[in-house]
Amino acid sequence: MAEEIPSGAFRFELSATYNRDTIPRELSRLSSLPAEVWAQVIVEAGALDLSFGSVSTVQRLRPGQDGIVPPETPFKFSAAGGLLQFHVEYYHEPRLNDAELIAGELGKGRAGTG
Repeated sequence: MAEEIPSGAFRFELSATYNRDTIPRELSRLSSLPAEVWAQVIVEAGALDLSFGSVSTVQRLRPGQDGIVPPETPFKFSAAGGLLQFHVEYYHEPRLNDAELIAGELGKGRAGTG
C-alpha cells in the first residue's frame, strides 16, 4: 500500500475538525475514495484507528503520525479512546489535460483569461 500522496497532487478539500462523537457515518463505515483521490488523515489530539479492507489492517494514528488513504482502497475510522480531534485533507492526482483546474489551483486564475 502506498504511503505517500503522489508528487504533484493538489489539495482540493479540507474537512471540518471531527471528534469521537462527530465522525461522519461515511468515514466510520467501510468505504473507499474515488479513483485519483487520496486522503491525508491528521490527528490533532488523542488517537484514531484507521482500518483498511475487510480483514482490517489497523493503523493507530496520533498527533504527528498522519495516515494516508489511497484511492479505491476500502477504509474506515474509529475513535481509539476518549479524547480525539482530527481532520482530513483530500488530494487529487494531477490532471495534465485540465489546464484550467491546474491554473486555478496554482492561484493564477483561469486559463484563457486575459
